[in-house]
Amino acid sequence: MKPEPLAPGFAPGVIPPLVAAWEHMIRLLFRPFDPSRWLAVGFTAWLASLGRMGGSFGGGSQGSRNKGGTSFDLGEMWRGARDWMQDNWAWLVPVVIAALVVGLALYLVLLWLGSRGEFQFYHNVSTGRAEVAAPWHAYRRHGNSLFLFRLGLSLTGLLVVLPLLAAGGWAGVVLFDGREDRAVPLALFSISILLLLVVSLVWAVISKLTRDFVVPVMALRTSSCRTAWGAVGRLMASDPSNFLVYLLFQVVLWIGVGIALIGVILLTCCVAACFLAIPYVGTVLLLPVLVLFRSYTLHFLAQYGPEWNVFAASSPGGVP
Repeated sequence: MKPEPLAPGFAPGVIPPLVAAWEHMIRLLFRPFDPSRWLAVGFTAWLASLGRMGGSFGGGSQGSRNKGGTSFDLGEMWRGARDWMQDNWAWLVPVVIAALVVGLALYLVLLWLGSRGEFQFYHNVSTGRAEVAAPWHAYRRHGNSLFLFRLGLSLTGLLVVLPLLAAGGWAGVVLFDGREDRAVPLALFSISILLLLVVSLVWAVISKLTRDFVVPVMALRTSSCRTAWGAVGRLMASDPSNFLVYLLFQVVLWIGVGIALIGVILLTCCVAACFLAIPYVGTVLLLPVLVLFRSYTLHFLAQYGPEWNVFAASSPGGVP
């Protein structure tokens, strides 16, 4: 079953691909409805989600009193925590180092599995199939290249974030220690938080564009993530306004999905939330949404001509 691409000959937009993606999702998952297909495609979607790791920075203001009226001092709490760490550093340092090593190893494994899974899920959505083993082997080089790119992106982000965390952490310590001169630490803390938010946004946009457009171009033309990014970059530079609208429209769509999910969770008295929180099970339940969004990116890309159409025959650089 091969989905039909959008008809050429019109200016690219954000609405026609959504209509085509909806029909594509219906054909893939409901015509006919096959539980085994759902489980197979859902497994590849779950694998792909393992590599989509990110973080956010933010916080909320704390009042000087809780609801019961009991006062507390953040500075005193910080000094108590600092004294406790100084008294227990002999065992605390090895535990922290071990946790960091285990966390790093787990991150690398999940990032690699997610990078390979991206191409499995892409393969099933673009071809209308429900395969697990075949795309795992066929897109091995593609997945490994994506893994290295994501790893490099993570390391670059870490090099940018660490100095900001150090500066913001120092400023926070000074503020919590209750020193009188707070103007400079407060300004440094505020600037660090703002820059962390900017870095997070840039990281999120690069990650999304990689997933949405670079992965399909890698499958079509080349196994190199860097080469595919060059092609996607030139395409975006030729029509920047439409790609900006695309990103904003994606935010609107996800807000709509979030509101719908909240409604379902409330109507089921949070029973749905329990199932959605279970790894793989939640992905299978959300599979129509995930297929819709993956298909939407492919149909959006196909508007720019046959060389961007993943639904047509693969180019020599791709995998059939």
